[in-house]
Amino acid sequence: LEDCHTDAIMVVSINMTTEEVNLISLPRDTLTYIPEVHGIYKLNGAFNCADTLEEGFDRICDAASWLLGGIPIDHYCAVDMAAMIALGDFIGGIDMELEMDYTGNSGKHYSKGMQHLDGMGIMDYVRARRNATTNAHDIGRTGRQRQAMAAIFLKLRNNSGLIKKGWDYANSGEINFFTDMSLGKVLNLLNKVQGSDSIGSHVITGDYRGALNEWNFTFTDQANRIDVIRSVYGVEVAEIPYVS
Repeated sequence: LEDCHTDAIMVVSINMTTEEVNLISLPRDTLTYIPEVHGIYKLNGAFNCADTLEEGFDRICDAASWLLGGIPIDHYCAVDMAAMIALGDFIGGIDMELEMDYTGNSGKHYSKGMQHLDGMGIMDYVRARRNATTNAHDIGRTGRQRQAMAAIFLKLRNNSGLIKKGWDYANSGEINFFTDMSLGKVLNLLNKVQGSDSIGSHVITGDYRGALNEWNFTFTDQANRIDVIRSVYGVEVAEIPYVS
């Protein structure tokens, strides 16, 4: 709780009627309110407003739900960077189209175009920001994170055997993997979206500026937020009252 922030935050939306899947990135520096917590925070700090890990995950879910205008967050799943690398290797990596030539945090150079990424390759891509040669900012990085997660999803969707083995490994205690979901729930959801060949990609963006003693915050773009929620969930929400 003291050493970690939730720096990559994505909401997975599965429409149980149409079987559509959408990913919504919530920028880590978003100025937000955490239900039942006094004050305002960066979204990635909601996790730290707690006394236990479970309470921390509930806090980030509550803050994300508030940011989405009250859309409930039913479950959470979280990994640290080492676990992301380990799980990437466990599933045999992914094939994906890289949007740029760049050198990752590991020191390895990657070329633009279709590449096979192992666990470290996945981590290098989803971490790239200052070392990115295209869209070298937080919003650009969220796009790369959604791209990688979509590639992982499409690889695992029809491979229940690999999912079961990966689930056992993730819950073995060897890596930091946290969730309130059961394997049965995961398999049921994946079975529901067997026909999904693509995943919607969205980000609730905003202006990046200094406030509150010169901390840098993302001030949510109200029109963008309302449009994303309308597009994914088909509902209208009010503007966030304090952001201006």
